[in-house]
Amino acid sequence: MKVNWKKVKWPIISIGVLVSTVAIGLVGYAYAYRDTLHPNVSVQNISIGSQSLQEAFETLKNANTELSQKSIILTYEEQEYPITLSEIGINLNTDETLVNAYKATHEKTIIHQLTTLWKPTTVSWSYSVDTNILESSIGAKINPSLKKVQDAKLDYIDGEVTIIPDQAGELLATDQVADIVTRSLDQENPRIEIPLTKELPNITTASWENQKSDLDELIQSHDMFFNDTRITIPVEEVITWITIDPNTLIIDISQDIIKEYLESVQKTLTSQPINAKIRFNSQTQQIEVIKPGQEGTQLMLEESSKRIKDDILTGKSETELFVAVTSPAIDESQFDKLGLKTLLGRGESNFRGSSRSRVKNINVAADKISSTLIKPGEEFSFVETLGKVDARNGYVPELVIKGNKTIPEYGGGICQVSTTLFRAALNAALPITERRAHSYVVPYYGKPGLDATIYLPKPDFKFKNDTENYILIQHYIVGTILYYEIYGTSTGKTAKTIEPVVLESSPDGSMKTVAYREIYEGETMIKRDVFYSNYRPPNKVTANPLQ
Repeated sequence: MKVNWKKVKWPIISIGVLVSTVAIGLVGYAYAYRDTLHPNVSVQNISIGSQSLQEAFETLKNANTELSQKSIILTYEEQEYPITLSEIGINLNTDETLVNAYKATHEKTIIHQLTTLWKPTTVSWSYSVDTNILESSIGAKINPSLKKVQDAKLDYIDGEVTIIPDQAGELLATDQVADIVTRSLDQENPRIEIPLTKELPNITTASWENQKSDLDELIQSHDMFFNDTRITIPVEEVITWITIDPNTLIIDISQDIIKEYLESVQKTLTSQPINAKIRFNSQTQQIEVIKPGQEGTQLMLEESSKRIKDDILTGKSETELFVAVTSPAIDESQFDKLGLKTLLGRGESNFRGSSRSRVKNINVAADKISSTLIKPGEEFSFVETLGKVDARNGYVPELVIKGNKTIPEYGGGICQVSTTLFRAALNAALPITERRAHSYVVPYYGKPGLDATIYLPKPDFKFKNDTENYILIQHYIVGTILYYEIYGTSTGKTAKTIEPVVLESSPDGSMKTVAYREIYEGETMIKRDVFYSNYRPPNKVTANPLQ
């Protein structure tokens, strides 16, 4: 058959022209949008279609600023929690979002790119999230309101064992929050239900019900004892110790809870060792025991709680506690090691004219400080050694001046003791580490300048044992004169206290003095200490009740 090429030629040419025209058009379209976003492209509800890359960047940048501060409402049941993206650590990434929008159309076929003329292309915001900020900011608001997981547990009500049902807990699904929040940004007033996950209990109600028959012999009161001390643990307490192993579902006793209980009662079973109260007899050169030392007891929590657990599980009704006996640091076996051989220094003061209550307080405080042993290198604190000054410790009220009133306070007169001990420490050549003179001149202490005031908690009187052996403080009273002595091992040092010198004195009673102490090794003076005292007029100060 012979083809009529004249008839075929023009249709072929027409098709070729059409294809060429379309191809040129497509190429031209792609070229025209090479640096411009295709029509109908948006980031969520933000249109950036037909914009240049620079224009689109500015559009997204401005939107990012607004969205970062946009109020978003998180809801939980009937509660609302307003937040912003910046508050919860979500950062919208403008650059990456623009790149994704560009690639969403430009990396497609030319035919697909043409569809953007009538078909919208939407991309989501690209973002990063600081999970630490997100968890702390949202968690701080939400977590207190969430249901807490609760294991089923036993209770004892009106003499009967009951089971408190388990409860599933709720946890904030932090890994879902950022995605849900960012996807809601195209909404005008976004309200988002907080994403939660469920936390299941380890011990369910059914776990207890399956073990109910094995509980009878465990649910009873339990006694624990040591020597003559006995404590009965009621059923109501014992039942809180019973638990179920979540892995084996076998009944068990919580040793940790037992330990918590023992911690609450250990004061009844624990006592501190008391050192022997001693005195150095200068005539016999021997240490005498005034009051023997006492052993202490220490409740051993770990071993005792384990014993109780094992005894309850085996049906026993009582447990002997594991209590360690602790010996006092100072008893007759250590006397030879103390190094108490000689008198290092003595101090004295006269409390003539004191009221009966002041004399009582002086005696109580002097006896409290007496027999104190100070270790080598240890600093002695008068306030810490004295302890509380109240009626329970034997003190009586004494009238003192407070402002414009005369009122009773416990312990008036104790400074007589601190002053006397200060003078003993001076003469013993011991380093004085803290001392303050009274605010005004006190007649009980003789010539001003060698007194030491104390009050609780400050000021304090302190000195240090710089010898290589223990030193012992002790007192005695002859008539109205209080003496303090310090015994120890001689270091070869001697002290000479120079009488105070008045630097300034005024008719109103104010005064400034200075006293010196010289410390010698043999005939050589190795140190000279200076003690200044500044006394104000007595009618312008508030009296120290312990003077």
